[in-house]
Amino acid sequence: MTPARTARIETLRGMVNSLYNQCSAPCVPSQWHACYPWMQHASNRICEPIRSIMDGVIGGGRMGDRDKEVEKEILSQQKFTMAGAIGRAAGGGVMRGASPVSRQKQAINHIEAYIRNNCPDPSGALNSVLARRVKNSTPTVEKQLEQPLLALAEIIQTILASESALFEFVRQVDLHWGEMYQERPHFQQPGQTPHSEDEYTHNSVRESLLALLEKTKTSNQAKMP
Repeated sequence: MTPARTARIETLRGMVNSLYNQCSAPCVPSQWHACYPWMQHASNRICEPIRSIMDGVIGGGRMGDRDKEVEKEILSQQKFTMAGAIGRAAGGGVMRGASPVSRQKQAINHIEAYIRNNCPDPSGALNSVLARRVKNSTPTVEKQLEQPLLALAEIIQTILASESALFEFVRQVDLHWGEMYQERPHFQQPGQTPHSEDEYTHNSVRESLLALLEKTKTSNQAKMP
C-alpha cells in the first residue's frame, strides 16, 4: 500500500468517526422508528456507504457514483449530518419529494400550533383538551387537509352546538387541569354559580372558544403552507 493511499485511509477514518458516533441510540430515538418504519431500516444501514468507501480505498476497487459523492463530502470536510446519511443509506429518495409525515398529521400539527398561538390559556388545560379533540376528530380533519382551520372551526362549533356538549367539554378541561396540577378541580354544575377560583367556567370556556372560532374566519393561516 502506497504512502498516499495510507494517508487517504487515515484521513477518511478520522473524519467519519463522528458519523459512527451518530449511529448510537440517542441519535435515533425509538419514537422515530415507531413513526417512520423506513427510518429504522435506514439507520441500520447508515454506515454502509462508509464501509463501501473504505473497502474501495483499501482494496483498490472501483467506487460507485454514490460512494464518490459521500467520499467527496467527507474529504471536503462538509458537515456530515444524520439526515443526509439516512437519505443516502435509504437510496437517496427518502427525504425528497413527499414528506414522511402524512398530510393528516401535518394538518393536525398546523391546528395545534394555531390553537397555542391564538387561544390565551395560562394553565394550558383548555388548549390541551381542545388539541386532543382535534386528534380524535380525524374524519373532520381529513375533509379539510388543505384548509385545516376549517376543521378546527367545525370542531369548535360541535362543542358549542348544545349546552350539554359544552358542559361535558368544560368537565374534561377541569379534569385535565386537576391532573396537570395535582389539585381538586372546581367542577361547575349546570345552573350553579362558579367557584371564585375556577379558571374554567362554562362561560369563560364558551367565550374562549367563540373568540378562537372568530379568529379562524379571518386568519391568514387558513391554508396549509
